[in-house]
Amino acid sequence: MILTIGAPCVWIGDSGALMKDVCQGLRGARMTSLLAALHHDAARLFVAGHVLEEVKRHLARVAAESTVDGVAALDRWNRVYLPYIRVVNVPEWWGQEHIEAQKVGARDPDDQPTARLAAALAPCYVIAEDHDLTDYGFGGRDWLQVTHASANQAYIEWGASAVYLPSR
Repeated sequence: MILTIGAPCVWIGDSGALMKDVCQGLRGARMTSLLAALHHDAARLFVAGHVLEEVKRHLARVAAESTVDGVAALDRWNRVYLPYIRVVNVPEWWGQEHIEAQKVGARDPDDQPTARLAAALAPCYVIAEDHDLTDYGFGGRDWLQVTHASANQAYIEWGASAVYLPSR
């Protein structure tokens, strides 16, 4: 028997915050809170299809700027993160009625699929630091606290299931 406190949180990931998490995990040679929450099924991570392409194009550079080995960062992304990510090819009609998603598209069309995905899957939390998203309510710099909270939930559930003793 596994004790669960609630349904997994729905997260929408953007490339900048995800690359930052990859680099942080390599720097500390540890599992980040984001990975812990995903691994223990406290969260489900969805990304718009373009996010994968952005990470492939920019992760080595972001890693180098973070004083982390770019090859190791790409390897970690492919081996440790990708198995938990659900990639969505966002239809054009998703979020058409969502005013804030339309504002994101007017400012930066590349970020609009992430905003439309969040609008379609709401309620959810967007793991993003990009001002083109955060200025319109999609994510924010507090995403790390959200991942810590979900990881803590996962650890509580894991601990409760690990000490479960049958009553008979």
